[in-house]
Amino acid sequence: MKLSYIYPLIILTLNISLTDAQDYKNQINEYLNANLESLNLERKDILNFDIYRNYYSSKTNLQHVFINQSINNLNIHKAEIRLHYNSEIGWICSQNTFVKQINSKEIQSSVLINEFDALNFACNNVGIKYKLPKKVINDENNVIFKTDYSLNDIPVKQLYYHEKDKLIKVWNLSIYTKDANNYWDFFIDCTNGNILKKYNWVKKDEFNNFFDEDYKSEEISKFSYNQEKIQNNLPSYNVLAFPIESPSHGERSIVVNPTYEISSPFGWHDTNGSVGNEYTITRGNNVHAYPDLFDLNYSQGYEPDGGDSLLFDFPFNEMDEPDQYREASTVNLFYINNLMHDVWYNYGFDPQAGNFQYNNYGEGGYSNDYVVAESQDSSLGTNFALNNANFMTPPDGQNPRMQMYIYEKSDNPYDLFTVNFPDFLAGNYEVNPANGWGGEVTSEPITGNIEHVDDGTINGHLGCEDLTNDLFGKIALVSRGTCEFGLKSLNAQNAGAIAVIIYNNVNGIVTMGAGEDGANVSIPSVFIDKIDGELLRDNLFSGEIIEATFVNNTPPGPDYLDTDFDNGIIVHEYGHGISGRLAGINCLDNDEQAGEGWSDFFSLVMTTNSNNYPEEPRGIGTYVSAQSPDGRGFRPFRYSRDMTINPVTYDYIITTYIPHGLGSVWTSMLWDLYWNFVDLYGFSDDIYEGEGGNNMVMQLVIDGLKLQPCEPTFTDMRDAILLADQILYEGKNSCLIWQTFARRGLGYSAESGSSSSRSDGREAFDILPSCLKSLKIQKTGNSFAKAGESINYEIKIDNHTDDILNNVIIKDTLDASVSFQNSSNCDVIENNNILTFDIGELLAGESRTCNFSVLTDPLLHSEVLFFDDLEDGDFNWNIESETELFWELENDNPYSGSDAFFAENSTESYESHLELSPFLVQGQNPTLSFWHEYITESGFDGGTISISLDGTNYEDLGENIIRGSYRGLSQGPPPLGGKNSYWGDSQGFINTLVDLSSFIGENVTIRFSFMTDDENGENVDIYGWTIDDISIIDRFQVLNKACVSADNYSSVCSQVKNGGTLINEEFEVDIKNPVNENTVNVFPNPSNNFLDIKLSPNWDSKINIKLYDMNGKVLINNFYETTNIRLKTEFLSNGIYFIDIQDSRNLVTKKISIKH
Repeated sequence: MKLSYIYPLIILTLNISLTDAQDYKNQINEYLNANLESLNLERKDILNFDIYRNYYSSKTNLQHVFINQSINNLNIHKAEIRLHYNSEIGWICSQNTFVKQINSKEIQSSVLINEFDALNFACNNVGIKYKLPKKVINDENNVIFKTDYSLNDIPVKQLYYHEKDKLIKVWNLSIYTKDANNYWDFFIDCTNGNILKKYNWVKKDEFNNFFDEDYKSEEISKFSYNQEKIQNNLPSYNVLAFPIESPSHGERSIVVNPTYEISSPFGWHDTNGSVGNEYTITRGNNVHAYPDLFDLNYSQGYEPDGGDSLLFDFPFNEMDEPDQYREASTVNLFYINNLMHDVWYNYGFDPQAGNFQYNNYGEGGYSNDYVVAESQDSSLGTNFALNNANFMTPPDGQNPRMQMYIYEKSDNPYDLFTVNFPDFLAGNYEVNPANGWGGEVTSEPITGNIEHVDDGTINGHLGCEDLTNDLFGKIALVSRGTCEFGLKSLNAQNAGAIAVIIYNNVNGIVTMGAGEDGANVSIPSVFIDKIDGELLRDNLFSGEIIEATFVNNTPPGPDYLDTDFDNGIIVHEYGHGISGRLAGINCLDNDEQAGEGWSDFFSLVMTTNSNNYPEEPRGIGTYVSAQSPDGRGFRPFRYSRDMTINPVTYDYIITTYIPHGLGSVWTSMLWDLYWNFVDLYGFSDDIYEGEGGNNMVMQLVIDGLKLQPCEPTFTDMRDAILLADQILYEGKNSCLIWQTFARRGLGYSAESGSSSSRSDGREAFDILPSCLKSLKIQKTGNSFAKAGESINYEIKIDNHTDDILNNVIIKDTLDASVSFQNSSNCDVIENNNILTFDIGELLAGESRTCNFSVLTDPLLHSEVLFFDDLEDGDFNWNIESETELFWELENDNPYSGSDAFFAENSTESYESHLELSPFLVQGQNPTLSFWHEYITESGFDGGTISISLDGTNYEDLGENIIRGSYRGLSQGPPPLGGKNSYWGDSQGFINTLVDLSSFIGENVTIRFSFMTDDENGENVDIYGWTIDDISIIDRFQVLNKACVSADNYSSVCSQVKNGGTLINEEFEVDIKNPVNENTVNVFPNPSNNFLDIKLSPNWDSKINIKLYDMNGKVLINNFYETTNIRLKTEFLSNGIYFIDIQDSRNLVTKKISIKH
């Protein structure tokens, strides 16, 4: 929902006073009853509900009240309305997922399995050995199970679960596994034990770490709090003080009393709210940090102790193994958790909003839910584990848990491959070695010249066949695509290569699997990004000699690194707790949610100072990746406002990995927003109470989280930030926000589709129209028209300036082939086919729309040179495929008639080509026209159109499409990856027009290619690509533009998009709904060796065809008992001829030309 439409719909005023909590339900009832129509609800839908969350935000002065619909005294899962009240603007409704027409739903209320059975089904689902639990009724009269296989007690209750038109009674219970790696929340059908839904409250950040580098930078500036000399009775911590991110970014230092008094008024070691510290260890009101070396998930008393002076100064040497500095790690973990609490408390993540505190000091909300933070988790014992960090966010009032692990170092991607010369290419390049196959890059250098592979085929650069070039002693360069990585490397090895570089065909770096042939590869094989690979390729093709070296220069150091010293990762994990509590439990498990994105944003914000800059490359997890501070870390791209460094746009969520890759797209947008605000409002070093652009975006993010719906899409999240700006800053930044999101494809026209799918959205780069302070015009009209009939036009003008515009004039110069029909809703004067609309005055923000019609010439229309509705088989077509999957004529889903070509969206990887028999391109505007529908796995499977002059080499026609363009660039793997193509969902049949005028005089072959990878992801309904009613026409279109001007404003113009209005003969207007009159289609025209005549079904079964020359000499005079006739014309001389087509009731004459 776009913000410009949010306010009329969701700010529904009902001026009441929210002063007494006991009156909330009555007040909400008044609101609901007053707004049934706008909420699209019936009175019966709002009879039963409960207020399940209610808190106040001081920055926005909003009271947030969330209500849950119920029936039969049981709540309905995620059937809720989220309301926000401010006395100045009234009610805001940010979510309405109440079940509509609830009385019409089938209600399944039977209980055939009890709560013990439900627990048994849940245990079986996640591999837990079930044992009968102890059932307890707690003080709130709720059922609790006590077991030895859940860290926490298991609450059990009944709910209704809405599925299609059913309300199903379910058991809801949650199991926290003993290793703390999963906290499952189950919804189990009470009739059969089926698991209808399962959530995991533990958000994990597991990585396959393949980086290794030792790097040290100068220490950078600190947070705005004072770092004083150690004073008596003031807690002091030797830590990586914010905003230092890690030991790679700066040194540790003693930080004295870093507590922010508003957030932690009694300090970090208090719990009772009185003067004096309850703890001298790394424990207090906000967090309890301790080593959990054996994965026991409770303290064993090994917490660092600062003594009565609270001096937490423990040794740390980054060259040591992590077990030598456990105390220092735990202190740093304690410090970062407390800083996160204190900073974000000030932006609204406070006790009322569900933050993490043992004692809320009388500020509301649920207490006793401080963070349990475990350092160097599972680093010893039988449950030894590596390369992980996670955060578990339970409902408010229960302890969250943060688990930080150690990381195993491996090869450094920035120090394995170096170009030696030429100088302009020299330097280190990031590569990713093959995963568990091929030769290792060792300390022994491998040096050679790079040569691009060639396997002698059309796509020789892919190296999928035996190579034709001699690579002895050379480093092979090969493109990703079509075949497996292992086969490419083996072919290069067999040709004598000493190493292989495979470069991507889309942006990013991937991990290469071995495939069937990787086990036979003994030389090093590495993967490199598209940009770097194509740079090497292009210089090789231009004749450069490039020498390079592979060598592993891993410096000495520990075998393991500790995430407890990667502040960015600690912040990232804590960020899961912030987004989880503010968005709502179980509200960030949908396919398009961006929980990882907010966490990366928090990480960047907390490690930024005034010395950083917008275009600076920033990674996440560079320390435990052993990269330099400007390394990529764990994300596909480094964060930067520079889109050559970070090119992601909204479409990237379709093909990137989830959840982290998807989340990084959201972070990229927020990070741009952060720096755009800093550009406008400056940067404040005061992260708590500053008034800089950085502080403003931090506030927008927190309030956006509060205002968005449960299970948000990207557009929901964008709109929540826009709404927050409206409330916080009176909307003065809305255009800046629109511009920022639009730059990365989340513009005004962007669509997210369903929140449960990341593949049904569509990016757009436009901004809110009113943000462009100008006079605007848009002209629309019919896409198709029948010769001799009308075209209806609409001209809409908008005054998006801040001025009153005078003497506003619209002028529309009509095409010479049409005539004005003398009527319009606006004052208009027609003179020599120029229409002049005198609008007069146009107020700021005002719009005006003028409608009119023109009449087309009955003699001017597109000529059909070839037409195939596929009802007579595939005799015009050639089909190619290397597998058993290929284009086929099917009758399941034609556009017209009974048959169409169809390529299946299989789970098997294949590529099939559908080729139209060669033909001569003729006419003034020759155009390929076809109708098609596609539903494919978005970004992974799809189709292209290409053309060949020799039947061997094909050129893509995407740039020639004038209507029905490609969906976009696929960021997926081969064979579609890297190609502009049709993919996703066309949402029904569409017409595509392809201009062939640049090929006039050439004999060409048109090819439709369909490509799939070897799986269909989570989509089960996708089916493929259907093509029907293919024609070659000499296009005739009506295309004219309208312009608007005003005093002191230059003229701006608009014309009908997609090639204007295509003018067809009668039978071509709408093949799905043909006209009743008898129609004739003669093609190709001009003809060469044959001529096809297709007649509508209304013709008699016996047809007489006469063909005669300009002198009337009859050359063909035959009878046919079919309505699909082919005449051989190879014996005719070049020239003009006539054909009479006659049955018992009709006679039609057509003029044709023969051109051999």
